[in-house]
Amino acid sequence: MPEFQRRGFEIVSLPQPRRGPVDRQFVVSFPFGRLRRASDRGFELVEVQLAPRGRAAFRLNFGVIPEVGVATPNGQVTVEDAMVGWWLDEYYGLYSCPRFRTWFSVPHWPFRKVTESDYEALIEHLIELMPEVERALRERKRGPHVRRVGITRKIGT
Repeated sequence: MPEFQRRGFEIVSLPQPRRGPVDRQFVVSFPFGRLRRASDRGFELVEVQLAPRGRAAFRLNFGVIPEVGVATPNGQVTVEDAMVGWWLDEYYGLYSCPRFRTWFSVPHWPFRKVTESDYEALIEHLIELMPEVERALRERKRGPHVRRVGITRKIGT
């Protein structure tokens, strides 16, 4: 998170449901909220998503939402309510290996304990990949660890 803040992102909370119960899995998957930064194209959003079922792994989801928000089948979604993978027609994922959609994690080897330095090395590796995130957000170009996701939605049919 400090690296994103150094790059001009601010931490913003997750959108709250308008009504009904809170999805517990959603809260567990996105414990850090969202990161947001203004750009020429709108607002750049980044989410750290933790793996389901308690696996010690994560990936980054990121994309750009226009200042006016996005039109969805359920109505207009504002910048304040937008989530990367839910509302954007095009977004990206940062993976350890995008071809196989491998999430980032510290490898566990038999007969060897995972140490704090293993986690620090993982974070350093992620920081080294930040130029790939920046390039995708600014130029819509993928690096070797970035996977593009495009969604076609039909509005009003």
